[in-house]
Amino acid sequence: MDATLFGTFQSAVRISSFQGTWARKGGRNFAYSTVAIAVDAQGNTLWVGTMTGTETMQPGCNTELVTAKFAAYAPDANPFTDAPFFTMDLPDHYGYRMPTP
Repeated sequence: MDATLFGTFQSAVRISSFQGTWARKGGRNFAYSTVAIAVDAQGNTLWVGTMTGTETMQPGCNTELVTAKFAAYAPDANPFTDAPFFTMDLPDHYGYRMPTP
């Protein structure tokens, strides 16, 4: 992910790993929610981002269909209750189980 958020935050140098949680919604369906922060060279938070969506395991459980929505918030905003200043739906994509040796 681009820490500058498409050039909006020129001083951004990195974004943390997204950390979060997931919950089973029944059968092969899961929902997830994650949070990350973007910082400048001094470690100041420039924005907070969330990624939320669903994962649906396909038959055989070796492939999953993933949906995702990204939202960005001001550094002093609460990403769980406040409105984001930017949102973007990401294309659906598939995840694949890594084979074991």
